[in-house]
Amino acid sequence: MRWGPALSPTELEQLVGGPVDPSRGKYTPPAPAVEGRQRFAVARVITLPRPDLHGEPPCMPAGTSWGQRLARQVAPRRQGRTCCWYHRGDWSAASAIAIQAIARTAATPLRQGYLEADEHLPAVSTFIGQAAPDPWTRDAAGSLVLDPIQPSRDDHGRRFYVNGRHRSQAMLDAGVRRTLVAHWDWPEPGGEQ
Repeated sequence: MRWGPALSPTELEQLVGGPVDPSRGKYTPPAPAVEGRQRFAVARVITLPRPDLHGEPPCMPAGTSWGQRLARQVAPRRQGRTCCWYHRGDWSAASAIAIQAIARTAATPLRQGYLEADEHLPAVSTFIGQAAPDPWTRDAAGSLVLDPIQPSRDDHGRRFYVNGRHRSQAMLDAGVRRTLVAHWDWPEPGGEQ
């Protein structure tokens, strides 16, 4: 018996001790996994879903009414508080830096639609590091890109957060007008995106 790239059918039968179905064992690679794309957009904070926090941490209210949201838009808070990390700094400044960092990587203005930023993350991170006036603002702006706020809707149209409800609440409390959010686009089953 010889070893080589292929055995004859007779040699294969001798090797395994019986007849062998030649179609058996052919490898068919699986279909490639469907990948979604994360896209960034600028959102008006006042229109974000109500964060469902139940007072956790204690400085976060159990909800912010439309009246409270409007009042904060008229009289925003730019100075941080000492109660928790989320309330410690200026989310308006952090949001502006994150929006500008993503917008700089795009060929079209961010306001006109969604942008993908995966391939541009090193440049975005560098910009945030240079633009942020202090470590808190750098970390907060970076969180909006690397761990973005993700509002969504369920099948019944109810709004909720996939991620970012504490930051959203802190922005509502401070009266921030615009921030960076992310959405996932998934291709339709069996179709091209």
